[in-house]
Amino acid sequence: MNSALSASLISVFILSAMLVFIGATNNFKPVQITGAFLDNENPEISVAGVSADKAVYHSAELLKLDVLVDSSTPLENAKVTASGINGRMNLEKTINLTEGENPVSFEYTLPKCNVCGGIAAGKYDITCTVSYGNITSGNSTSVEILQ
Repeated sequence: MNSALSASLISVFILSAMLVFIGATNNFKPVQITGAFLDNENPEISVAGVSADKAVYHSAELLKLDVLVDSSTPLENAKVTASGINGRMNLEKTINLTEGENPVSFEYTLPKCNVCGGIAAGKYDITCTVSYGNITSGNSTSVEILQ
C-alpha cells in the first residue's frame, strides 16, 4: 500500500472516531434538514377524551370540563376550544403541547334555565377541538341542565 493512501485512510479513520466521540459526549442526534420529515411538520393531534365533572347540572351552576389532548410531538401555540349549549359556551385556550397526553381544563357558569333570555332545560352537547396549523381534531360529550 502506498504511503499517501495509508495516510488518507488513517485521516478518515481518525475523523470518523472524532465524530463518534463528539456525538457520544454531546448527545448529538442527526437531524433531517429538508423539513419534509421533521416531526412537527406532520404532527398527529387528537382530543382523546372530554368529560364533565357531572352528568346533570342545574341552571347557573359551574361546569368543570376536562379535555385530554394527545400529540405525537411537542407543539407551540396549539388552540383548544370548548363550545356548545346552543352557542352560549365559547371557550378557547392557546397552549404548548408536549409529546403524549396533555390535560386541559375549562370552567363555565351555565346559563339560567328560563323562558326569558335563558335556555330550556334539557340535554346539551359540548364539543372540544384542538387545532394546530391546518390540522383539527375534535370530540364531544353531553350534559343535562335542569332548572
